[in-house]
Amino acid sequence: MNKMLDLFKQDIASHASGRYIQVKVIPRLKGLTASQNANEEQSDPTGGTAESQVTVAQRQHIWVTTMDEFRKSLVTIHGVFRDMTIDMESSRIKVALIYDGLELSQLLDYNGIVTAKGQSYYPPSGRTENPWYRSSDGHGTIMANMIARVNPWVSLHVLRVHNKRSSNGERTIFAESAAEAIWGAIRRQVNIISISWTIKGKNLKTRNHHNENLAPDPDAEAIDKLEAAIAEAVKANILIFCSASDQIEEDAKDSLPYRMAPSYVFRIGAALPHGQSAPETEDKGKIDYFFTGTQVAEDFNPQGSKMPRYHDGSSVGTALAAGLASLIMYCAAIMREYTKARPEGRTSAVQEYYAKVAAALQNRDNLKQAFDNIGIGKPEDKYLEVWREFGAAADKMAALATKGNDTGEERNRKKMEELDELVTRLCHKIE
Repeated sequence: MNKMLDLFKQDIASHASGRYIQVKVIPRLKGLTASQNANEEQSDPTGGTAESQVTVAQRQHIWVTTMDEFRKSLVTIHGVFRDMTIDMESSRIKVALIYDGLELSQLLDYNGIVTAKGQSYYPPSGRTENPWYRSSDGHGTIMANMIARVNPWVSLHVLRVHNKRSSNGERTIFAESAAEAIWGAIRRQVNIISISWTIKGKNLKTRNHHNENLAPDPDAEAIDKLEAAIAEAVKANILIFCSASDQIEEDAKDSLPYRMAPSYVFRIGAALPHGQSAPETEDKGKIDYFFTGTQVAEDFNPQGSKMPRYHDGSSVGTALAAGLASLIMYCAAIMREYTKARPEGRTSAVQEYYAKVAAALQNRDNLKQAFDNIGIGKPEDKYLEVWREFGAAADKMAALATKGNDTGEERNRKKMEELDELVTRLCHKIE
């Protein structure tokens, strides 16, 4: 950075035509940041090489850094399952990402851990095809990578919807296409739906379908279809995460999908680095949680040639929230499979407990309890301090990896004990 600044000063001087122009540099770090660990294992499948990460030299929110470290710790546990020939594919959590598609070549798959499939509900126009594995402007790719960053053992179902951007940058999501995508998610029996957009629901009270003198309103009918699809997703017990509007003047009661099921849908707002809600977020009382959503850097992409970009908005927070939910559910599934495959020293009650909590987390109230068990600083902030549980667990697992007296089997057993304790704490009070 300093070298680039020196070059910039030289360029200014050479183009100033004899005029004196002073370049004043003010170093500034915004918010709570943590540098990437330069001592990571060269072969780490979840973060690239140490050299490339040092080259990137990115700084990141402590929330994201904590989850990065936990992900890397969890990767080492999967060696236990390979040794025990446990197939964890059936335990992947299905997350439907309903947005503008995914540039498959830009998906961070963490050395093939992430799986992705999908379908497009964006009708072709003329010769223009709109497959799910392409993205209108790359935003869906960002969301997919944010989900996978927290939980790369996810099964992504990318459902592309008809959308367009206006000249002022606003995105329009077509309600009928969104409804078809939600029905598609239901048919796929996904666990979680992640919706990083809102649709303004029209006031339909004045509409009269039975009045033959009134012409049909296509927009109102599309809204009806979207409402019906949301209601069916709730009935199917699919967990739904949606973004709050980043427009302070917007009202929650006018937006879908939240308006259709306000006591069921998890509505996510953007948080500043210290956990406070972003000032542009509307209707803070109707937001369930705030997740990191300002200046969030992309993770290192070994397929990419560009420096990481930074992203803002509640859409980023929504993707991170869906990723965290799928991670908690996946950790419970790990313990369920582990206790089934390794019964020695495990009572039937323990096996039944993990089978129970793994299933119970599909319930909205139970997942909310798991989120709350992570810990919130100030109640009004609604910001999950993940370093309390996930950070502590990652530190303990990392410490176990450096103990020279333990055999590999003993280290793995102790790592499973740490995961056991973490899942037990997260599932406290779950019914």
